[in-house]
Amino acid sequence: MTDQILIERLLRLADPGPELPAGGEQRIRAAVHPLWLREVRARRARRHRAIAGSALAAVAAAVVIVILLPAGSELPPAPLPVARVELVRGVVGAAFQQNPIVAGTRLETADGRAALRLRAGESLRLDGNTTVRLISAHVVELERGAIYVDSGGRRGMPVEVRTRFGIVRDIGTRFEVRAADTLRVAVREGSVGVSTSRVHFHVAAGFAATLSGASHEMHSIAGGDSGWTATIAPPFAIEGRTVAELFDWCSRESGVPVRYIDRATETVANTTRLHGTPIDAAPLDVAGMIAPTAGLTAAPRDGALVVARAGATALR
Repeated sequence: MTDQILIERLLRLADPGPELPAGGEQRIRAAVHPLWLREVRARRARRHRAIAGSALAAVAAAVVIVILLPAGSELPPAPLPVARVELVRGVVGAAFQQNPIVAGTRLETADGRAALRLRAGESLRLDGNTTVRLISAHVVELERGAIYVDSGGRRGMPVEVRTRFGIVRDIGTRFEVRAADTLRVAVREGSVGVSTSRVHFHVAAGFAATLSGASHEMHSIAGGDSGWTATIAPPFAIEGRTVAELFDWCSRESGVPVRYIDRATETVANTTRLHGTPIDAAPLDVAGMIAPTAGLTAAPRDGALVVARAGATALR
């Protein structure tokens, strides 16, 4: 016997109870209806709260996801260090107080001068009243004034100097770029390429080019002291270096060649090692101060740094 048949028999056997009086059904409905409405409203309120809570939870989850997901290109990358300040003389802009200098920094020297070391090791020096912007570790935008670049013979990415006249590219060299009413490029070692919208040419060591408009003039540069670039040369680290290395540095910074009076003097310079702290002075002055510690003398003479043994009666 199924459950349904059993329930039907029980209902037929049940006492139907007393008959409702006239109008009883309407009175029951009137009494129950308010209770029914309250229950319906309560259920609707609970349902709305549940839906709202779910929506808020979904929004919160979305916020968490947005925060936790990698931002990628939406967030600006942190500025990259491209140089560090090695030496400052005189009055310069506040940006030189940062160390290291990051990409995009605009530097002004005012009445001072400064020496920087680019990330790959190149020396970058700024003359007075110079304004540059370091676009990257290899790209310098020269707005006005003069800069000097010494790549140190490194074979990395070349340094590029951008000016309103054109672009100067390093080809493993030491060179100066000055931007005023004209563009002047002087090369001490190696060569550089100069490119404008109209011309492209190279400047070799020992020459300078002056560019104005579409034309340029080339002329030789005399040897001798390098002027402003030597005044801002970072001091030579003498500890453990030979006297000959010091003289080579002095020559490189000043543009004055070294001449030993004889082979025995050169041997002394190559075998004598130095100890101590760097001396902050002009390169040729440093040579004169250090030479006596090795029993030598060093002084500019006839366009060269002449090195002799102390007590020599004459410089030949």
